[in-house]
Amino acid sequence: MFIAAAYPFVKNRSRFRQCDKVTIAYVDYGYTRLEKLAIEGLKNEIEFTDNITFIALKTKTKIIELLNANRENYKIKDLAFFCHGLNGKITLNYSGRPNIDLTTSDINTIVS
Repeated sequence: MFIAAAYPFVKNRSRFRQCDKVTIAYVDYGYTRLEKLAIEGLKNEIEFTDNITFIALKTKTKIIELLNANRENYKIKDLAFFCHGLNGKITLNYSGRPNIDLTTSDINTIVS
């Protein structure tokens, strides 16, 4: 359960640089309602509340759209993935359906 691994990093922002906007995106498949309560708890406990968005992701296309959204106003300063990984892929829904893998070519479509 990668939500648990990410929890301390999200709750304590000192591990990341200062920024104007924070997005916490998570794949909304493969978790029970009880496991998803960790996300709800995080929303309630988080220490920084300005310009923060929680987004449930359902497709690879949505992830790429999210990473490319409003880039003229916001640059990505820090990006962390808490997930499985395979050679050449970030596997956000490992062994699950739908398949949500980011490959090198997907990463290259993200605007710098």
